[in-house]
Amino acid sequence: MFAVRGLSIAILSLGFAPLPLRAETSEMTSLPYFEEAAPGIPAETQPPPAQPNLTPPPEIPTYFLSSGDGLQITIFGVPDYSGNYTVGLDNTINLPVVGLVDVGGLTLQEAQDLISQQYARILRRPIVTLNLVAPRPLRIAISGEVSSPGSYTLSPQGSSDFPRLTQALQNAGGITQSGDLSRVELRRRYPEPQTIVLNLWDLTQNGDLSQDPMLFDGDSIVVPTLDAIDPELSRRLESTNIAAEPATALPVAVVGEVFRPGTYTVGGGGASPTVTEAIETAGGITALANIREIRLYRRTQSGDTQTIELDFWAMLQLGDLSQDPILQAGDSILIPTAVEILPEEALALASASFSPDNISINVVGEAVRPGQLQLSPNTPLNEAILAAGGFNRRARRRVTLVRLNPNGTVSRRRISVDFEDSINDETNPILQHDDIIVVGRNTFTAVSDTLSNVVRPIGNIFIFDRFFQLFNTSGN
Repeated sequence: MFAVRGLSIAILSLGFAPLPLRAETSEMTSLPYFEEAAPGIPAETQPPPAQPNLTPPPEIPTYFLSSGDGLQITIFGVPDYSGNYTVGLDNTINLPVVGLVDVGGLTLQEAQDLISQQYARILRRPIVTLNLVAPRPLRIAISGEVSSPGSYTLSPQGSSDFPRLTQALQNAGGITQSGDLSRVELRRRYPEPQTIVLNLWDLTQNGDLSQDPMLFDGDSIVVPTLDAIDPELSRRLESTNIAAEPATALPVAVVGEVFRPGTYTVGGGGASPTVTEAIETAGGITALANIREIRLYRRTQSGDTQTIELDFWAMLQLGDLSQDPILQAGDSILIPTAVEILPEEALALASASFSPDNISINVVGEAVRPGQLQLSPNTPLNEAILAAGGFNRRARRRVTLVRLNPNGTVSRRRISVDFEDSINDETNPILQHDDIIVVGRNTFTAVSDTLSNVVRPIGNIFIFDRFFQLFNTSGN
């Protein structure tokens, strides 16, 4: 018996007297995973070689014949009995003269031995060569954190180019952001049930091709769920060719301190959408947003919900893009309410990409141009009054700030305005969307208007003028 490269195997009937084998042919039986004994030390006393953490499959796994396989059988010197055959649904091939031969579940060599035995009954010392020329399509099951788990049919390209694990994952739409690439399982039934654990990070980061084995019919691939989602790993996964496709738009819910809470469709432009894009779509954050404790809720393929804590302040200050993870379909984003926002933080947030472009403020009363104003987020009170033209000559410099609170209540604050003040919560607070600034009249104007209404019916202009000679004050 001798071995031939690839999947072709030749066998010589025992009827011939075999030629004596050269001594060096015994080297072909050595296994590559055994280490040679160190010189001078008995092999049985050496420590066993270190075992890797993972269990990669052999480079060329054993192939078992089944229905649909295309075989080429050559019988030396008997061309009439040679030809191409396809294994039928009953796992048999119909050979000339000998009839049906059941090869289902046999290796190539076992099938070759069986065919040789069948022809040995009618031929003297037959030499049989068996080649696998058209492997059957492979049925592969893929489950876990892939976009489209299920059963897939993959077709080998030729007799030796079988599909690889990464090709199967791509057919299933790629690995989701919740997938754990460090412990992907390949479950194989033949020759005996076994589970091979693979680390696809070693493949994508270090080019370890042993982590991308050939697949055979009946294999199952399981991509487990991460114990805790790491935004940094999400971005690393996104740069690989086994990540889920970003082409389609994603349904995402955004709730909490945004201007338009609700469900939105984000992405679809070819690039994978992130949390900041979803917040922008929801109108941006409000002035009450706590960007240090944003939470992303993600539903895994197993039905569990995972929570990712995000700190957008770290992203703004340190440029930490891991705080802006890539989204997947069904994600929910919660922007909680802040207990307190410092003035310097409010200014930084105003220029952030996830803040709204404008907020609406109403200035009523004694301003030069009262009405609704569209201002930049986190505009302070003084700037809003100046945007309305400032105070007119009838105004007093103490205003009322009316605010609708998130709980539905209305608060009122009287604030003495000093245009020299910097941003602070007492005299120059940051404004929020839909705030109302009421600019009242000064004392002189208020009294003047009141008396004018009183004396107008009498028409006694002299009494009116005389009164203001007594009470001519500017009353700011």
